[in-house]
Amino acid sequence: EVSNYLGRWQGFYGKMVDKYPEQGDYRIRVKARAEIPEDKGAPIMEVSVGYRPDTEQIWKVTQTIELTTAASTIYEFTGRVENHPLPVRGQGKFPGLVVRVLNQYDDGAGKPKEVELQRDGKKKKGFPPEQGYPVIHIESVEFKGPVFDQWPPVHHRNILFESELQTTDEQAYVRQVLIRFLRRAYRRPATDTEIQKFLRFYTSIRPDFPSLEEAIKETLAMALISPPFLFLLEPVQNKKRELTDWELASRLSYFLWSTMPDEELFELAAAGQLSRPAVLSAQVDRMLRDPRGWRFVTQFTNQWLKLENTAQIAIDTSTYRGFETNLKEEMLQETRHFFRHLMLKDRSALNLLDSDFTMLNEPMARHYGVTGVYGQGFREVALKEEGRGGLLGHASVLMLGSTGRDSHPIRRAVWIRDRLLNDPPSPPPADVPDLDESNPEFAKLSVREQLEVHRNKESCASCHRGIDPWGIALEHYDAIGKFRTEVKSKPVVATDTLPNGQELRGAESLKQYLIAHRSEDFSRALVTRLSIYALGRDIQLSDEDLMDDLTNDFIRRDYRILGLIKGIVSSNAFRTK
Repeated sequence: EVSNYLGRWQGFYGKMVDKYPEQGDYRIRVKARAEIPEDKGAPIMEVSVGYRPDTEQIWKVTQTIELTTAASTIYEFTGRVENHPLPVRGQGKFPGLVVRVLNQYDDGAGKPKEVELQRDGKKKKGFPPEQGYPVIHIESVEFKGPVFDQWPPVHHRNILFESELQTTDEQAYVRQVLIRFLRRAYRRPATDTEIQKFLRFYTSIRPDFPSLEEAIKETLAMALISPPFLFLLEPVQNKKRELTDWELASRLSYFLWSTMPDEELFELAAAGQLSRPAVLSAQVDRMLRDPRGWRFVTQFTNQWLKLENTAQIAIDTSTYRGFETNLKEEMLQETRHFFRHLMLKDRSALNLLDSDFTMLNEPMARHYGVTGVYGQGFREVALKEEGRGGLLGHASVLMLGSTGRDSHPIRRAVWIRDRLLNDPPSPPPADVPDLDESNPEFAKLSVREQLEVHRNKESCASCHRGIDPWGIALEHYDAIGKFRTEVKSKPVVATDTLPNGQELRGAESLKQYLIAHRSEDFSRALVTRLSIYALGRDIQLSDEDLMDDLTNDFIRRDYRILGLIKGIVSSNAFRTK
């Protein structure tokens, strides 16, 4: 059937009119196979749950995956029913809960013209089959919910575990439940005083509840609004002291995972082993390779490189026709994958300044004009285009230094000095006007000419001589990071001179200068930013010796990010309070 053959933009819809759950875990199993042409990527299968109240369809995506095998395969997707938009039973023109499976492959080409298709014995408009594009063949779709392999479910049994004490000594049983629960909630063993407090609370409310389960639920809820659960508390003392293994486990986990320690960290803390240098180093390796390590990559690059600010930049689609907003996320992923690749492959961080490769998937390769890259997965790709390597060639960074319509050399220059060199220029005086982009005659000028007008003002000249050249060197790249030779029908001029007499002739010249003359400044900037993130506070005067030591060690060890992280974790600043 046509509905089982999913070309680009086509979908399979399965509806449950009466019998469907409104809460609980669900599981969707899709049996499918893929057709993958030689010169295209694999099809992208998106599974969603939602409903159609009227002409509008409301969905929430469960998961999107890439189908990389032609063999018939069962794919499993899970979620919570209540996290999806749900229909009101008995209301609406199209009642029922719907599972949707789409082929979201997109190579940037326009959609085919809709035609009339035979579906379920009726003529309906839809996209016709296309030759040469990846296809998904749906063989079956199964929805099951609520799902539980055993009752009570695992998370319930992990709290209210089986014990003879349940029937012989309820108070002793509740005490054991509290000991186990508070160890996880507080990320350390609870003190006897803390346990007794909750035990007294349980005893006082027990007569008001028909069962142990109901009374213990209220007791555990009290624990989940207490400060030791809500905050990462480290006792304040007059003198600094070394963190306990339990405190170290939490500090390490929130640094690299942005969440509580797992059972392995808890076990090492309980055994007093986590603080041993070799054990701590091994845990850093394990945690960064764990999927939760992506939280560190994402949040640190957001903070250090200000990647989250791309959300504030609206790309002008009248200037960049065909630009899809979802490409912005792919741009960010290139930069994050690049940083993570350097870290886990133990490669020099100077690649962040200039490199002969980057991390690309099919959409980003297409954006840069790189051929031969298929699929949604990011992988190392050698670069042929001069100037594209390193962060300064990433579309994410170049977009940050733009207005969404054109490049903004001052923003790019300030970003370089602030983020890469930790040498931010002073903010402009309050009475200094911005570039007058609203003036039609002024707007006709190239950015270089606009800046020259700005620099001719005496109040602006001294500062801009030390700012503008850094950004002008990147003028060959537009607001979405594409290379250009002209802007507003005028040749791009990407040459300027720094106050020290160093001439910068385009992006490649700028990067060579950074590596040859400013690599130590870059190293200290990265060490400082990473230390701030790890410690959760600004660097103080008392930390300067540590910054010197970490920077010198970072340079001596050939700029290895993983080694820097281990150096910070093993430092007194990280291990004391």
